[in-house]
Amino acid sequence: MGYYVDIIIENAYFTDEVGALKAINAMHDAEVMAKNAGGGSYEYGKAVDKWYSWVKNPNPEGFTSLEDALSAWRYESDRNRNGHLEITYFTGEKLGDDEQLLYAIAPYLNEDVIFTFRGEDGALWRYIIGEDGHLQYQEASIVWE
Repeated sequence: MGYYVDIIIENAYFTDEVGALKAINAMHDAEVMAKNAGGGSYEYGKAVDKWYSWVKNPNPEGFTSLEDALSAWRYESDRNRNGHLEITYFTGEKLGDDEQLLYAIAPYLNEDVIFTFRGEDGALWRYIIGEDGHLQYQEASIVWE
């Protein structure tokens, strides 16, 4: 089960890697995950354990590098020619709690980043990071002329 997606990532490099790593590790706090994570196990209709869908959780000390954290969320990264860590590719197949990740890291990415999603049913939507890390959501419609 799950909803298959492709993601095109444009111009996504970090301006504050330490802040981004702290933000991702904060997301994995048990109380935060209990409120925000979409995956989990249930018994008798109640959540027994919670995790972010399709994400590898860190060890109890948290992720030690931003590269490892992004990899756990199914994103590849590499250094660009200016030495900034850049998100280059989505390695996952299914949509998980990626929106949660984008909200967490948006303040630490450069402006004008675009994450464009295409769902298995042809749905198109994107997230644009603007000034001060503001994340804007947009849905697309195709018009044939």
